[in-house]
Amino acid sequence: MKKNWILGSALLSFGLILGGCGEETSSPKQETNSAEKEKNNDAAHKQDYQKKEDTEDTKFSNEVGDFEILGLYRNEKSSEKDASFVIDFEGFTMKVIPTLVDITPNEYSSDPDLFQESDTARAIMLTVEAENTTDFDVDYVGGITAVTDTKEQISAKTGLASENAAVTTYQGKVKEQGYSLFVLKDGKSTPKDITLIFEPPYKVVDGAVDGTRLGEEQRIEFTYTAAKDLK
Repeated sequence: MKKNWILGSALLSFGLILGGCGEETSSPKQETNSAEKEKNNDAAHKQDYQKKEDTEDTKFSNEVGDFEILGLYRNEKSSEKDASFVIDFEGFTMKVIPTLVDITPNEYSSDPDLFQESDTARAIMLTVEAENTTDFDVDYVGGITAVTDTKEQISAKTGLASENAAVTTYQGKVKEQGYSLFVLKDGKSTPKDITLIFEPPYKVVDGAVDGTRLGEEQRIEFTYTAAKDLK
């Protein structure tokens, strides 16, 4: 199975736990006098396992809910290995992977606000690895906005880039990982093109922000590929 490999690689690169993953198992062959029947049974088994494997690669669960990945957003400069895109603010880097997900609540769900209007939520999930490669401290509030071709403009509700995030100070050579959710108002829509707008972080001097921004605002365009079409 190859088409969803990039999804698994994208998630595993940031240590997210996929739900229900396991090693391949095979059922013992039944004794039969019909070679044709045995051949057909074996083919059916392989098809059933393929469906199971595809499902496992696109689903995982955590304290937010049960996730199903519908597809990836990529840019011409995205990594061919895990679809990540790197933004560099003069040494403060952000490695991001945007995906489209459906979320349903589970027994561990800790954010009921996501499901106020429906039993499910559809969102752009932005996996983020932020790293301060400089020798000085950097303050970053996580200011990211998503604009879709379905005419929505959204700030993240949860995660490193949430609209209510506290300022995080990154000491020199520090790395942090996580993800943010940009919940779509239209839970049935599938944005084909999105623009992510990243605000630059601030430089910290003598323990305080001196107003110096590291670089300029960056606007990155991404195009959607459904999971079933990934190769």
